[in-house]
Amino acid sequence: MKRNSLPKSLILAAAVFSLTAFVFVNMHAHLTMPGEVCKQTRTEQPQVKECDDADAQELKLPNMTVLGRLLGLAQKLIPIAI
Repeated sequence: MKRNSLPKSLILAAAVFSLTAFVFVNMHAHLTMPGEVCKQTRTEQPQVKECDDADAQELKLPNMTVLGRLLGLAQKLIPIAI
């Protein structure tokens, strides 16, 4: 008879310990952070600004003479390499 009560008492002790731990953690969280859990925060989204003077911010183009010279060198070296 004593052997059957040991597993039942271990399960009961584990259940009581689990329940008290659950209650303790929730009460501790409630007391340390009152009202912060349900507080909604709004974050600002970055907005794209449109520029009125598009001429002032032109993209810089690479120097076409350098590209032309590189293209000419490539055309000269391709027949030699083949």
